[in-house]
Amino acid sequence: MKKIFLLNLFLSYSFLFGAQVVKISKNRINMAVSSDSGAPWEVGQKVCVQNKQRQTFCGTVIKVRQEGTICKMTSPLNGVVPGDVVTSKSGPSPGESLGESSGGSLSDGEANYDFKLPRESEKVGVGFGLRLGWVLTTISSDQPASNYSLGGGRNLGLLVDLPLVQSGRISLETGLNFLQLKVLSLASSVESNVLDLPVWLKAKFFDGDPSPYIFVGPYLAYLLSAKYVSSSGESDAKSSLNTIDLGLVSGLGFNFRLGKGSELGVSGSYCFGLTNTNALSLAGITPVNKSRRLQFLVHLIFRG
Repeated sequence: MKKIFLLNLFLSYSFLFGAQVVKISKNRINMAVSSDSGAPWEVGQKVCVQNKQRQTFCGTVIKVRQEGTICKMTSPLNGVVPGDVVTSKSGPSPGESLGESSGGSLSDGEANYDFKLPRESEKVGVGFGLRLGWVLTTISSDQPASNYSLGGGRNLGLLVDLPLVQSGRISLETGLNFLQLKVLSLASSVESNVLDLPVWLKAKFFDGDPSPYIFVGPYLAYLLSAKYVSSSGESDAKSSLNTIDLGLVSGLGFNFRLGKGSELGVSGSYCFGLTNTNALSLAGITPVNKSRRLQFLVHLIFRG
C-alpha cells in the first residue's frame, strides 16, 4: 500500500510539473510552454512559473497549438529561462470568454515573432565536467572468518555527458576517476589508489530544477598501488591483489541549473564488484573477495 501511495504521488508530481518554458518573447511578456504535462491546454487557462529566486509570475493562455501553448503574463518574466517548469495550472474563470483555441494576440509589437513549440525544448549539447566526492569501501568474502568493514576514501575525476535524445532526458555519462580507497579489517587496513572508468546510462524523471535522474551501468577499475597499514608499519599489497576489477553501478542523482549551459549535480550510488580482487592462495584455497562501494558525489557540468 505504501509503494502504491508513493507511486501515485510521484505520477501526480510529474503530471503537474511536466510542462516547461520553451521560449520567451523579447519584451518578456509572452512565453511559449510545451505540452509535456500530457493535459490539453485551454485558452483562458491560468498558468504560473517561478524563476531561480523563487519569484512567481502568472498569466493566461492566449493561443493553443498541438505542441503547446502561448501565454500572456501580467508582468515581465525577469529571471525566467527556457526549461523552467510551470508551477501551477488552473482552468479558466467561470463566465470568462475563451475565444478560439487558435486565436489571441501576442501584443508585443512583433507579429512574426517565432514561437516554435517542439515537444522537446532546445537541443541539449554535450557536457564536460568535474566530479568529486566521498567513497565508502568494503569487501564481500566467501570465507566466513573474514572480517571487513567500511573504510572512507575520495573520488576525483573528469566526466563527459553525451545526450542520446534531443531533450537530454536520456544520456550516456562516462569519464575517468582517481579513487583513493581504504578497506578496514581487524587490526589493519588496505589502502589503494585506483583508476576507475564508469559508463552510466542516465534517465531523467522530468525536466525541472532540480531535475532527478537514475543511472546504471558497468565500471572498469585498474589498481595503481596498494599497501597494508597496521600498528607495526606499512608494506606493499599490490602483488596480493588483482589489477583489474569489473562491476556494476546504479544510483540516483539530482541536477540543479546554475545558468545557461551549466549544472551542479549530486548523486549517491552503489558499486557491486563482479571479479575477485584477491590474488593469493591460503592453504591451497583462493578466497573470493569482491569489492563493494558506496559513493556520494558532487559534479559540475558545462555544456556547449
